[in-house]
Amino acid sequence: MYKKMLSYTKGNFKWYFVLFICLGIKSAESLISPLIVSKIIDQSIGKGDIIEIIQGSIFAIFLYLSASLAAVISQGTTTKIERRITVNIRQKCIESCFKKNGAFYTNLKSSDIMTILMQDIENISSMLSGEIISVLYDIVMISGISFFLIYTYWKLAIVVFLALFVLLFIQKKLNKKIEKATEESRESAVQLQRPIQEMVTNMLSFIMGNMETFQENKIQIREQNFTKTKIKTAVTISEFSATISLISGVLVVIIIGLGSIQVINGEMSIGVLLAFEIYTQRFLSPLSDLSNINANLSALNVSLRRIEKFLNEDNYINFGVEIPGESGDIIFDNVTFGYKEDRDVLNNISLLIKKGRVHAFAGESGSGKSTIINLLYGLWQNYSGNILINGKNIKSVSIENLRKRISIVSQNIFLVDDSILNNILLDDDSPDLLRAENALKQAKIWKYINSLEQGWNTNIGENGICLSGGEKQRLAIARAIYRESDIIIFDEATSMLDNETENSIVKNILNVFDKSTIIMIAHRLTTIKNADKIFVLNKGEIIEEGTHEELLIKKGFYYNLYCYQTK
Repeated sequence: MYKKMLSYTKGNFKWYFVLFICLGIKSAESLISPLIVSKIIDQSIGKGDIIEIIQGSIFAIFLYLSASLAAVISQGTTTKIERRITVNIRQKCIESCFKKNGAFYTNLKSSDIMTILMQDIENISSMLSGEIISVLYDIVMISGISFFLIYTYWKLAIVVFLALFVLLFIQKKLNKKIEKATEESRESAVQLQRPIQEMVTNMLSFIMGNMETFQENKIQIREQNFTKTKIKTAVTISEFSATISLISGVLVVIIIGLGSIQVINGEMSIGVLLAFEIYTQRFLSPLSDLSNINANLSALNVSLRRIEKFLNEDNYINFGVEIPGESGDIIFDNVTFGYKEDRDVLNNISLLIKKGRVHAFAGESGSGKSTIINLLYGLWQNYSGNILINGKNIKSVSIENLRKRISIVSQNIFLVDDSILNNILLDDDSPDLLRAENALKQAKIWKYINSLEQGWNTNIGENGICLSGGEKQRLAIARAIYRESDIIIFDEATSMLDNETENSIVKNILNVFDKSTIIMIAHRLTTIKNADKIFVLNKGEIIEEGTHEELLIKKGFYYNLYCYQTK
């Protein structure tokens, strides 16, 4: 685990070197300055040597200034390292997000993913930047001060070391308790975040559904649970801190008492006693810091486990093979699939989708239409049978290559909080504005865009909140037209449009994509009546196939569905 943790620090060694230099300067000040104080009190004052007092004071001031400058530099460097590590880990996690299969997102809630991408990553980067240096600093301080305690007066040093063993014993006892409390607190925070994120994401739906009281009560219950676990964690951590404070206070009293006796007996000077007292306090301070770091290490272990699980769980098996040439025929060969092991959604599906033709899937809700698209796009790979494009099994094809060849316009439209134009271009490195304009015209939204004051530079808000449902669909269709993919899938893409606009757009689509393979899914059968072939699904099986006219002649399932819709 820690070997993996250290791998995240790669590329930052020169900055760690800067921190080590600053660490050395700060340590030197902490270790040397008490000796200077001791010398001034015991020797310089006794001799009445003013020059020596001034020289010692100037040297001490120089040490303090150097340590202060080192503290400023180390803070800036620590922040730099923290941000570099955060960006590195988060980029890996975001890349992993796009490599997960559909089952991963079925089982994990979005709030859990947000916690991993934000809180867990911040925990790790914070520990690997500032706190890991603090640990090293504390270890150096404890080691160095231990030497000076023995060097100054070994008899009193034994008392300090006995206190150290007591603290280590208590720390060992509390370690597991702290880690358990940290995990409980973190889990309750995730449970609280879920309904809050759900509410914020669907605020208008909650208001229109009169669900405010329901959601407020849910949040309040989880808020109370989070408060309990948070208090429990704070109390557990404070137990160790309070123990350190208690032992520190008692130790200071003991040192002063025993030291004073030694001074009276002539076995110790006042300067040495003062230096010993300063060393003792500086010895206990890093111990207190280590107690807090111990709690943070417990949180770090939890975050590391979650990050590693996230990076390695439910990823695609990607062999990197590419589909040769343009996408050809699509073949489903005895494909059976279920989102859950005990229930199949598709049963022995076999079909041929010819290159450059228009194919459609019809059927009632839950018949398996969208599931076929999910499998073709590679969202799930745990199916039996084979899916081939150009003779290549898509399980062996690079997922990036597969998805570049497919454009999907879904009923669940997602638009980014950006301009209309950028929602069309997305990540196109060589944008073609003329092609973008033509795509918007073909999608029947160009006239609307021209009516806007800023045209296609108008920001459409979060998930296109400034647009109507129909405008969102037309913009999504324009995006697909612009991409000019080999395979275009329209999954209820025109469900929010009126019949006239829908028919016009469908005709444009068929004209624009005359060389592409088009797959259409629609509840309204009038949308797909011009398809070259229609597959009719019922309960996960293809029960009919043919053109619109051929299916009407059969007077079967499709015929009855069409008659019902056109009454």
